[in-house]
Amino acid sequence: MISNDSEVFKIAGSGEVEELLKLLEEGIASITDRDEEGRSLLAVSRCRGILESADPKIVCESLYEY
Repeated sequence: MISNDSEVFKIAGSGEVEELLKLLEEGIASITDRDEEGRSLLAVSRCRGILESADPKIVCESLYEY
């Protein structure tokens, strides 16, 4: 589990694909990384931009319930 405010999750949430690929290639991040709520990099990246005025935690939890 990695902190929600870690560099890799900030980058995944911002949509900076090249930066995310760089972290993966350098071994700083892994495609299997999960945040504090258990969301993957893909789930976090999919949440970006959805209902910007809404609480992203609530939006993402409703989209990616386990």
